[in-house]
Amino acid sequence: MADGYVSQNAAYGGEAKQALSRSQNKEKLMNPHKHCSLSFPAVRVGQFAALIRVEATSYRLADDRWCSFGKQAGVYKNHLKSLLDSSRHQENPATRHLDIAIDFIGLNDRELDGRSYDLAVLLADKIARFHPAPETLLSLIATGKVEHDLRVTCVESFREKVAHIQTALQTGDISHNSLFCYPKANHIEAESQLKLLEQAGIQLRPVQYLHELEDVWIGKTQRQRHWWKNLFITVVLLLALLWVMAKTCLLPMTGCQLPMGECKQLSCTSDFIDPKAFKLHYRHSSKTANNPTTYPLHDQQVLHSGDQFKLYFQAPVDAYVYVYYLDSQENLRELLSELDIPHLVTRQTEYVLPNEQHSFTLRGNAGTEQLYFIASKIPETQLFGQYQQLIQAGNAQHAAPLKAQLLQSLQVHRSLTIQHQL
Repeated sequence: MADGYVSQNAAYGGEAKQALSRSQNKEKLMNPHKHCSLSFPAVRVGQFAALIRVEATSYRLADDRWCSFGKQAGVYKNHLKSLLDSSRHQENPATRHLDIAIDFIGLNDRELDGRSYDLAVLLADKIARFHPAPETLLSLIATGKVEHDLRVTCVESFREKVAHIQTALQTGDISHNSLFCYPKANHIEAESQLKLLEQAGIQLRPVQYLHELEDVWIGKTQRQRHWWKNLFITVVLLLALLWVMAKTCLLPMTGCQLPMGECKQLSCTSDFIDPKAFKLHYRHSSKTANNPTTYPLHDQQVLHSGDQFKLYFQAPVDAYVYVYYLDSQENLRELLSELDIPHLVTRQTEYVLPNEQHSFTLRGNAGTEQLYFIASKIPETQLFGQYQQLIQAGNAQHAAPLKAQLLQSLQVHRSLTIQHQL
């Protein structure tokens, strides 16, 4: 019995040592690996303006509980967890689930009513996990809403945010040697203020997509170390792109499956695609008709209040489409956004606006109504960004020049004019 007792006790002691070793290893892994701190400007009219600090700490441990939030950031944890998940989606599994802890410093129990902190949080997460030495980075300021496709979109009160950064620069709260990252779509509304920041030494980085800031979070030395790898990947991607373009008739190459006329309309010299390649046409029906028959609607045709019309198109390739409608009362709408239809349309699919069951109906005053059709191989951000700024401006004083500038730019994309009579 004595020999048996000693053997069981020794086995128990071995398991205990292994458990203690695993615990010690986990504790070692949980030691902070790297820390990143950057700021975003928060403005709430009539209440406060401040530079709020985002702090991110990465850990060596990788498991299913990879994201935690401090007290002040925890209020927004559902949105931030989803956004961080989208940001990491295409990463290597070795980094995708590295633990990160994020918190806001300086909110002091005040709540944010927007999402202008998105870009700052995603940058902090990337830098804390990837940058070899975050402490060597320039002082960072970032603002921008980030969609789940990692597109950086407009923020509200952008001019006020820039003005607060100027104040912080004058009071010494931020360094002249700082980097300011912000949505490219916001640039035009605060261009003069941004030039003053640049003259004071602030580096400006207007961006459309998160990946454009990759050099910030991986560090220049790391990028140089892997230049050959980046070159190889670039060559492979270019070859793949050429193959796809040839197959989808974006290149005038032998084997194009579309008629020659349509292939020529898919020009490689511009991101825009000729609407003729989309078989774009309009049909209308009269309010006085006793049957549901529709007829082709031509440019400059006269319609009357109560008449209805639809828009039809079929994409020859996967493309991004935007349809703007200026009615006789000078109201400008982007129809796909209004109808919750994705701007990315798929090849050889016929689209009907507003839909098969309903039509657009002429209402209100007599006058001229315009439709503008834009198709692009890549997301069109300049005009759509101006449109978003116009929507955000509402009835503000600067809305009129924004609208005039946008309408002037849209003229080259006009596809139909309706003469609306009572």
